[in-house]
Amino acid sequence: MAFDKESYSPIYAFLSLSIARLCVPLGCLFLLCERKVKQYDLVLLTLPLSYWLMQMVHTYGSYQGGGELTFLTSVIFVLLPTRVKKQIFQCVYQIIQLNNIISIILWIDFFLFNRAGFQRVLFYAQSGLETAYYYKCGIFAIYTYGDHTYRLCGIFNEPGALGTACALLFICTFSKTKWWEKLLLLTAGALTVSFAFALLILGFVAVYLCQKKPSNIIYIIGIILMVFLVLPNIDFHNNAINELVRRFAITKSGLAGDNRTNSVFDAEYAEFSNSIYYWFGMGSGAVLASGVASYKSSFMVPFGIIGTSWLLGSWLFAALKCSKQDKMCLIYVMFFFISLYQRPYAIISIWGYIFLFGGIEWLKDSTNNIVGET
Repeated sequence: MAFDKESYSPIYAFLSLSIARLCVPLGCLFLLCERKVKQYDLVLLTLPLSYWLMQMVHTYGSYQGGGELTFLTSVIFVLLPTRVKKQIFQCVYQIIQLNNIISIILWIDFFLFNRAGFQRVLFYAQSGLETAYYYKCGIFAIYTYGDHTYRLCGIFNEPGALGTACALLFICTFSKTKWWEKLLLLTAGALTVSFAFALLILGFVAVYLCQKKPSNIIYIIGIILMVFLVLPNIDFHNNAINELVRRFAITKSGLAGDNRTNSVFDAEYAEFSNSIYYWFGMGSGAVLASGVASYKSSFMVPFGIIGTSWLLGSWLFAALKCSKQDKMCLIYVMFFFISLYQRPYAIISIWGYIFLFGGIEWLKDSTNNIVGET
């Protein structure tokens, strides 16, 4: 979240951390009252356990601790009954939709009235090229760099995080939500000007239309050609839109929007790929270059080919087993894993468990309604 650090808001930081810590004893009490765990939940338990063991046994230097709260809450979540997993997912969905409503209202106020009393504070990370800022209103934020591109963050620390969340929720709940719920997710996601959001939504629409009617592939090819070959060359006379569409341009090194690494990291990663560490990694905590967040920096560098294959493979196996060949579940699983390229921390964070496994369980419930009872 954007302002969960004491330097931004001591009260909010204290409240958010306190709530997270309370989840541990309350979750344990709930499990003790239930006294029943499904066999599949024990399979899910291997996911946080194996990552925790990898951190402890295979570390860069020596094990320094950290992440205990994430580990404990993840363990509790996977052991919860299915009905509770669905309720937690639904609750998270409603919180993010509430965030979207408030954030869009504040966005309108920011550009038209400016009566909410926005304060400009430094963005939590700087790229070194231009100074980046939040425009802060309470716990909600609008992100800008160079004061020429404004992107919605809401309660998230980055616009791309909100964009990814909106895209995944749109995909997961698509078949069961009302039109205005879809529109709310699309509007908030669009205001993030997130490349990940745009790519996930376009990809989902293409897959959904093709599985509905295979002949739609003709139109999909036309749209793909327009998005990747035509749009990047059009001047929309808007900095934010121009920057977004230019990220769809195809370059010699791939998509222009692939900015998850930098030249320093790429050079060091090339050396890493030819070293003895390539198969088993350098150990948890190893960093090649700062300011990089990709599957290479999060998985390959610390755990190598073997560890990365285990992390991603075990999550994929568990997700496919949970999906039980449900078509919409399988589509959702596919796009969740695609999102890991830009947001790799999902599978080592509690929100990844809620979004993937809570989402699958919610999606499988044919009687479920996002605004009703579970």
